[in-house]
Amino acid sequence: MFKHYKLRAILVIILSLACTISVFYYIKAERTHKVIVSEKTTFYTPGQKNNCKWIIHISNDITTEPGSSSSVQIGIPEVIKDGYIAGILQNAPGNSLLLAVKLPTQTRNSPPLVLTHVYNKNKLPIKQARFRVFNSTVLTMVIYNNYESCVEAIME
Repeated sequence: MFKHYKLRAILVIILSLACTISVFYYIKAERTHKVIVSEKTTFYTPGQKNNCKWIIHISNDITTEPGSSSSVQIGIPEVIKDGYIAGILQNAPGNSLLLAVKLPTQTRNSPPLVLTHVYNKNKLPIKQARFRVFNSTVLTMVIYNNYESCVEAIME
């Protein structure tokens, strides 16, 4: 009978050790992905009239984990109270971010506008980004992490 309790104690110890090791590696794996953009972050962009009133709101954390993504809301809150342009921001291969938006002028069947930005892994979270269509300078959108930086950039 004593051997039976000893065997149970050994099995409980082994199980506890396995759980502890599993939790340690799970937590370690979660910390390996740096945050590119924090949740509930607001960026500013000059927009059509270079007035920095356009904002881009990021809903969730975007990390360096492949495929990490968040919904995005783009608009001018003081002009449009109950509407925004919806989009998605996603971490992509090659240290890049994809911003996909469906513009209000696009037809239902047309694909979304996709812009990309290559970020530096050593400078995270990002404070500024230049999104481009097809890595071209034809259509770009620069975003800034605060209103003052945006205004300063358009004054230069």
